[in-house]
Amino acid sequence: YDRIEIPPVRPDVTRVHQYQGECPCCGEQFAASPPDGLKPGSPFGRSVEEKVIYLHTIHAISYQRLSALMLDMFGVSISEGTIANILSRAKEQVDAAVADITAELRKAGVIGCDETGARVAGQKYWQWVFGCATAVLHKVAPSRGKAVVREVLGEHVPAVWVSDRFAAQTGHGESRQLCLAHLLRDAQYAIDAGDTVFAPPLKDLLLRAIDIARRREELQDNTLYQYRCRLDRDLDDLVTRPADSRAGEKLRRQIRRVRSELFLCVTNPGCAGDQQRQRALPPPGRNFQELCGAHDYAESAGKKGPQRGLETGFTLHNPKACCPSVGLLPPFHTALHSAGRGREALERSSDVEHR
Repeated sequence: YDRIEIPPVRPDVTRVHQYQGECPCCGEQFAASPPDGLKPGSPFGRSVEEKVIYLHTIHAISYQRLSALMLDMFGVSISEGTIANILSRAKEQVDAAVADITAELRKAGVIGCDETGARVAGQKYWQWVFGCATAVLHKVAPSRGKAVVREVLGEHVPAVWVSDRFAAQTGHGESRQLCLAHLLRDAQYAIDAGDTVFAPPLKDLLLRAIDIARRREELQDNTLYQYRCRLDRDLDDLVTRPADSRAGEKLRRQIRRVRSELFLCVTNPGCAGDQQRQRALPPPGRNFQELCGAHDYAESAGKKGPQRGLETGFTLHNPKACCPSVGLLPPFHTALHSAGRGREALERSSDVEHR
């Protein structure tokens, strides 16, 4: 059997000594240049910055707790202000990845979208997620309106738009596939409210459609077409049955209005009507004031809390950009060199200590 232990983690500190002197031949003063990758500035190297970014953006650890965690687990004393500066510097490079992902979305034929509430410095914001086959983009905005979609997509109109029935999610694609995960939730709500006529068979119908869509690559086009025709016939028959509860009847009227948007996922490649967008969203109710850190740090930067948070934390939620393994930060080279003018007066113009 195995017993697993994690060895103690100690910071590896590199100290650079720079020397200056005078050339004995010409009398000119000179000073050593900093080694590559070890220029003056923040004392924290790439490995520390990667951990700060990863723990803050992926695991939603606030500035205060992250400062304590870095000291307790890694022996690195780092202030909340330094954490904010690390995230601000990282954002400049993340913006380039966000631009690439946005460009990828603007070429996609099928795009799924959803939104959920978010607290930003005590105010109500919305976190939007846009997904296609090759990219996922998260965006936090103060609005839940259509303008957010148009800001992200520009003039691009996808062939298929996958979303729920929220009004702001309409009119963005040539056609729309309703998110079957949302409809399953609505059907279950009607069942829990006592409906026995409409909601239970609707739930079974939606589960059939999801199962067929997931097996789409294994089936022939003719088979898929027949499946969709059968689903459409069953739905046409179902919406004619009056429900036996208020919640069920309300759901029946809603389904009648959008019935043509339910089963596009069966025959359209790349069109998923399941929980893809739901899984990409964070847990509901997450407090992004904690994610972005203390409000007084935002004020000290001369900006209001919500805007400061958006600049430091939320763009980093892009899953393609926030992982350290994709090259978030510039490489830190450890090669050392000596520098001087005239003739070298000192045997070494710079010393490096490791401890």
